[in-house]
Amino acid sequence: MEWITHGDVNTRFFFAKAKQRKLSTYIYNINDDQGNQVEGFEKAGNIMMQFYKKLMGKQPALRSSLSKEVIAQGQVLSAEQQVQMCQKFTDKDIRDAIFSIPNTKSPGPDGFSSGFFKTTWSKIGPMICSAIQSFFLIGSLPRFISEAKLIILPKVDHPQSATEFRPISYCNVLYKCISKLLCQRIKTVLSHIIHQSQGAFVRGRELLYNVLICHDIVRGYQRKHISPRYILKMDLQKAFDSNHWEFVKEMLEFLKFLAVDLESTQPQEGG
Repeated sequence: MEWITHGDVNTRFFFAKAKQRKLSTYIYNINDDQGNQVEGFEKAGNIMMQFYKKLMGKQPALRSSLSKEVIAQGQVLSAEQQVQMCQKFTDKDIRDAIFSIPNTKSPGPDGFSSGFFKTTWSKIGPMICSAIQSFFLIGSLPRFISEAKLIILPKVDHPQSATEFRPISYCNVLYKCISKLLCQRIKTVLSHIIHQSQGAFVRGRELLYNVLICHDIVRGYQRKHISPRYILKMDLQKAFDSNHWEFVKEMLEFLKFLAVDLESTQPQEGG
């Protein structure tokens, strides 16, 4: 009630709330990897920087190579689908991708939102289409287009460690457009190459189906006279967007994506 009565009035209460909200965005003290608390903006910033460098940076690959024979036992792209993946993106495809980005989405480091591109499309549209089509042809982007701004938001009211923040990347509109074009095309074959046991991230499938299967499996675990068994619940810190590029490239090759597709998705040095 106090906010409803005084919240929008130019009073001491309003400025106190504004100051409180601003102070809540500061990270002055935080715990390091060993649980020791460090204080000071510079030290806290270094902790956050090292955490995300380790999480998102390139680490030495400590993994075994994928088995091409095992992948080949599942579904791979057909010759027709390979050709479909390599089709040139038209001006209409690019325009539709940009115009599908809501105007309210935050801009990237260049400061331009999708609303700017929509309003000035009659003038800059041909240049934008040419630039994006050139990327798919040569597989390289200028750094000022591919760079992003990383913003961290607290997951809890009073975060004590770097793991209690979640990152959001603010990308430039051209970068978002390229991502949308790739997603729109690849999603047409996802249901063909992804096994039915994968319930999420594929159109037409529901994660609830996997939950129901899990429920049926564990329902009888407490019965007597059955063999010993256990349930393993894992919370993976590194998600699908932080896989090593060599793993992604190797998987795409085994799934029969052509080399021209791989060049478009591979990150470039300095990009």
